[in-house]
Amino acid sequence: MKVLGYDIIKNIVLFSIKCFYRRFEVDGMEQLDNSKPMVYAPNHQNSLLDALNVLCPTPTRPYFVARADVFSVSKRITDILHFFRIYPVYRRHDGVENMRRAKNDETFEVLMDILVNNGAVGIFPEGTFAEQRTLYPLKKGIARFSFGAAQRSNYEKDILVFPMGIYYNNVDSFYEDVYVRFGEPIHLAEYYELYQEKPARAIKQFIGELSKRISPEMIDIQSKHYKAVELLRKLYREKMITHENLQRGRHPLRTEFLADKKTISVLQQYETSEPEQAGLYLQSVEKFEEAMDSLKLEPGTLQQPGFSFLNIIKFIITFPVFLFGFIFNIIPYYLCYKITFAILKDPQFTSTFKWASGFFIFPLFYIINFILLKLITGSWLWASLIILLVPFSGYFALSYIRDFKKQYKKYQFNQLLKTRKESIEPFLTQYSNIISKLDGLYKRYNSSN
Repeated sequence: MKVLGYDIIKNIVLFSIKCFYRRFEVDGMEQLDNSKPMVYAPNHQNSLLDALNVLCPTPTRPYFVARADVFSVSKRITDILHFFRIYPVYRRHDGVENMRRAKNDETFEVLMDILVNNGAVGIFPEGTFAEQRTLYPLKKGIARFSFGAAQRSNYEKDILVFPMGIYYNNVDSFYEDVYVRFGEPIHLAEYYELYQEKPARAIKQFIGELSKRISPEMIDIQSKHYKAVELLRKLYREKMITHENLQRGRHPLRTEFLADKKTISVLQQYETSEPEQAGLYLQSVEKFEEAMDSLKLEPGTLQQPGFSFLNIIKFIITFPVFLFGFIFNIIPYYLCYKITFAILKDPQFTSTFKWASGFFIFPLFYIINFILLKLITGSWLWASLIILLVPFSGYFALSYIRDFKKQYKKYQFNQLLKTRKESIEPFLTQYSNIISKLDGLYKRYNSSN
């Protein structure tokens, strides 16, 4: 009965997560094997939602570990963590060393038993999280835990360690994109013989291999010119999709991910083979980004600068739908933001608080609206029909605002071209040179591969 309750709530939370994001994709789950112990090893960019974005879509019932300070955020968050089998792990600054080790040992003892019995456990091998799209050096904790579980099974169980990547186009915001990738698993049994003879070497080799396997599954920018590479992957995305003959189809996030990875790969090869020239090029991109910021331009505006009057007609025709969705959803939307920033102490938990507050506020608000509509219309049928339209119209309103902002920025850019043509031409020339250079780099390094 307890398992049934977990599965029901898990699916409800998964539904709420899919509602929270504009697009949500998961790849590679077909590799999971419930007949074997499994360790999930994703990069860590977004506090609690990283764990939920991994455990909710999977057909397994995994356990996770998370940094202990997450459990002190609020009692409600702690209750959610415990329900979803998320255990605290204490770091050096979380308490006295002996107490910290004792608590961690207790946690890992429990999780090792779960793993040995063909369970699934999730561990963030970086040991910390940051919004920057970079894979940080992995800690040894995941290796010690995995080998400890193997030792407990007398090395009879082959533990599968899945390198994973989680990508967010915007970590903190609502109605954005998230893409989760399961890579090909590492068979820990391949290291058992070495571990029994030289455990330190086995741990080092395993950590090195895991790091190599996680990097291809995520957007991993290791450049000194991080901002420049981050901008170029966005500016060049559409061209790279064309170059690589990729199709968005049913998996647009996978397509965009593969295009971005290719751009980053080309730039990494350039930095490796010609560091001085690459440094100068990326510095010019950084200066170009400063010019973009001063003009209040975004990468999407430069990629597709055309302004369409047909879109104006579309906005006018669909305005009543937008207005309906806006009126019925603006109050809970506003409350989520106010509550988040009133309670929030650590900005790293911004998206977690937005999701958690929305999980409770939106359904409650819809119930209240349903009761009021019943009282006003005197009909259960009309009240039901109207309230069913509310969430869909709310998403339409968000999409409407998003598209309107894009079109308005394109309109502003077109006005710049008309009113400040002479002053804007050097900027456009610089943009053209940057893209042309990347075209040449793609041809050079793509033909050599």
